[in-house]
Amino acid sequence: VTMLGNTTTSVMALQKVLENSGYEVVTFHANGVGGPAMEELAEAGQFVGVIDFTPSEIVGTLVGGIHYGGPDRMKKIGPLGIPQIFVPACVDFSVYHTTSIPAELAKRPIYDHNPEYTLVRASHDEMVALGYLFAERLNLAQGPLEIAVPTQGLSIPNVPAGPFWDPAADAAFLAILREEIKDGIPIKTF
Repeated sequence: VTMLGNTTTSVMALQKVLENSGYEVVTFHANGVGGPAMEELAEAGQFVGVIDFTPSEIVGTLVGGIHYGGPDRMKKIGPLGIPQIFVPACVDFSVYHTTSIPAELAKRPIYDHNPEYTLVRASHDEMVALGYLFAERLNLAQGPLEIAVPTQGLSIPNVPAGPFWDPAADAAFLAILREEIKDGIPIKTF
């Protein structure tokens, strides 16, 4: 399971449910190395399934930031044929050191995550591009895949009245994902 500070509460609750069902859960911090490490271990046959709950490292592919999972992030699990659950939590922002936000992003909504890291909201166009990118990579799935998309915010600052709340951008992301995903792959919203 991938996780960031923004998804810790949800992933810890999920972990309890899985452990009560007899699964051992390994959590990977989605900080640029966590997601790729999870994928490498999956390729080595270490997992019976993967829950990519916090695929935020993909945002670095389009926007930049310090949580960049590399060009192959989300291209390895699908072809393995193992079960996957995908939750696009924390895909609405990129992460920067507080003092290194690029000038072209400085006027966007910003959220100070902690004294070291600042989150910068993805634009409407970037959310659309992410919808295409996620669909392309999820369409590689050879095994069971479930997609669950939160509709009341993709991260802690992305809630009604929060600094990242942009329901139009998030709806555009979901619309593209629905349009581009292969037939037979369910997308549930909550």
